[in-house]
Amino acid sequence: MTQIESNLGELNDVVQLVKRHNPLHTVNIKYGYILFGLSCLFIIIRLSALQFYNRSWKRSGRSTSNLRISKLPLPITVSLVVLTIAILMVIKPHLEKISVLIKRMGRLSYTLTPLTIFLAAEPSWFPIDNYLNTLQLHKWISRIIVLLGVFHGIGFLIYYLVNNTFEKVLRPVNFIGVIIFILGIIMMIFWKPIRNLNYKVFYVFHNIFFLTYITLTYLHARPGVSLFYFISIGLLFAQYIRKYLYVKDITITEIIENPGSDYKIIKFPKSLLPESYLPGSHVRIGASKWSPFFIMLPSHPYTVATTFENRDLLATLIVKNTKFQLQPFETYSIQTN
Repeated sequence: MTQIESNLGELNDVVQLVKRHNPLHTVNIKYGYILFGLSCLFIIIRLSALQFYNRSWKRSGRSTSNLRISKLPLPITVSLVVLTIAILMVIKPHLEKISVLIKRMGRLSYTLTPLTIFLAAEPSWFPIDNYLNTLQLHKWISRIIVLLGVFHGIGFLIYYLVNNTFEKVLRPVNFIGVIIFILGIIMMIFWKPIRNLNYKVFYVFHNIFFLTYITLTYLHARPGVSLFYFISIGLLFAQYIRKYLYVKDITITEIIENPGSDYKIIKFPKSLLPESYLPGSHVRIGASKWSPFFIMLPSHPYTVATTFENRDLLATLIVKNTKFQLQPFETYSIQTN
C-alpha cells in the first residue's frame, strides 16, 4: 500500500509539472516580439523619412512631402497602436484558460516600454527633430502601457477571486505585481490633477514610477522579459549619458522685462545653437547639469525667436512668466534640440 501511495505521489508531481509547463505557459512570448518588432519598424520609418526630408531641405531649401510620412496626426498614430494591440489580443485568445489572455495584456504592456523610452529621449534621437515633436506620442504610449498593466492586475485579482485562490496574491512574485498595480493607479491620478497642479511633483514621481515599473516587472513576469528589460535599461543609460554630453551650462546675463507685460526677453550666446535650425525650434532650460537634481527635475521648452540667418551674436527667447522663473546671473542647463 505504501508503494502504491508513493507511486501516486510521483504521478501527481508529474501532472503538476505538466500543468505548470504546458504549451500555454509560453504561448504569449511571440506576441510580445511582434509588438516590439512593429515598434522598431515605426522608428526605422520615421528615421528614414526625417533623413530624406533633411537631405531635400538642404538641397532645395524648401519643404517636401517626405516629412508627412513621419508626422501622422497624433489621433491616427495612437489609434493604430491601440488597433494593433487589440488584434494581438484577439488572435488565439485561449478562452478555455482566461489567465493566458490576462498575461498577454501584461506582456504587451512591457514590450512597448523601449518605444516610449526612445520617444522621450532628450535630446531626440531623430535627426532635425526635437523632444516636443515626440513628447505627445510618448505620453499616449505611456498611458497605454499603464492602462494595460492596470487591466492585467484587475484581471488577475478577479481571476483569483472567482477561482477561490486569492491567497496566491501573497506569493512574493505575485505580490510584486500588486505593488506595480497600486503604483499604476497612483500614476493615473497624477496624469491630470497633480500634473496640472504641480508639474515638478508629477515629473519626479513619473521618473521614480517608471524606473520602479521597469525593474519590478522584470522580477514579476513569467515567462521572463529579460530582453526588453535590458534594452530599456540600456536606452535609459544611453539617454542620460547623451544628455550630459549635449547639454551645456549657461549663465543668464540679460533679462529684459516690460512693465505690465507677462513676457520677458531672455538673451543668451547664439554660439550655443546649431549652425542651422528650422523655424520654430526650441531650446530646453533647466537645472545646471552639475546639480544633483539635474536628471530628476524637468527642463522647460522655449521657442527661439532668432533665425540662424540673423548675424546677431545673441539669440532671443520670448518667455512667459510661469512658476519656473529664470533669474539673472544664475546658472542653468540649456539643450538645443
